[in-house]
Amino acid sequence: MVTKKGTPDSVDIAKRLDVLLNVILSLPSTDGKQLSMLKRVELLSSAGAEVDGKTDPLLRNVEIARILGVSPAFVAVMLNRLRKKVKKKHTRH
Repeated sequence: MVTKKGTPDSVDIAKRLDVLLNVILSLPSTDGKQLSMLKRVELLSSAGAEVDGKTDPLLRNVEIARILGVSPAFVAVMLNRLRKKVKKKHTRH
């Protein structure tokens, strides 16, 4: 929607940015393969600011789901798999 001053509102800008992020994440990598959905979720969930040694996530699951065009439950499952992978890696050492 365009405001009275002729500038797009924040909802329109957010939608366009979501589309751009999805397109960028869908592009093939240098080896010609597309990133897996797990890797896309990992990249989006790892974006954030570091506060007191902890990463404060920039995007919530719902926002990641909207960007990727999947359900929030799907994103939750992918994040759970990532956590298990990290946990398994730490217990091996």
